[in-house]
Amino acid sequence: MIRWSASGYLLAVRNPGSGPAARHRDLPLDPSSARAARALVQSTCEDWAVDDDVCDDATLVASELVANVIDHARTQCRVTVSVQDTGLRVDVRDFFPGPPPRPRPIDVHAQRGRGLQVVDALSAVWGVTEFDDGKSVWAVLASATPPGRTGLVTPGQDHQR
Repeated sequence: MIRWSASGYLLAVRNPGSGPAARHRDLPLDPSSARAARALVQSTCEDWAVDDDVCDDATLVASELVANVIDHARTQCRVTVSVQDTGLRVDVRDFFPGPPPRPRPIDVHAQRGRGLQVVDALSAVWGVTEFDDGKSVWAVLASATPPGRTGLVTPGQDHQR
C-alpha cells in the first residue's frame, strides 16, 4: 500500500501486514556524523519519492539533531527515517540518560544554540522519548501544520510538541 499526502509527497509504503517503512543508521561520536545523517535522509527521500521541500527540511532536522547529540549527549547515535500516517519522521537516539532537551531562548548574538528552534519551525510535531540509557528526539514533517501546535510539553515519559 502506498499513501500520498494532499500535496503529493509520500506518507506511507506498506506491504499488507507490515509496519511503516523505515531506515536507520548507527553513527559514531564524530562531527562527520551530521553529514552521514543528511546523506541517509537524502537517499531515503529519493528512494521513496518524498517531496523535495519536505526532504530538504528533514535533512536539516536530522543534521541539527545529530549535532545536538555530538555537542550535548556526547555519545554515538542512531538515526531512523520512517513514514507514518502523519508524515515523514526523523528520530535521533542517543545513549546519555540526561534530561530532555529544551529550546534555548533566542540570542541574536549567539553563534550557536538554535537547533531546536529550527526543528520546531520545520516540523509539524516533535518531541522526546526517554529511555533508561538515553533518549530519542524525533520530529514529524508533514505537508500541513496540525491545529494546536504550541511547543514542547512538560516532562514525562514521551514528550511531544
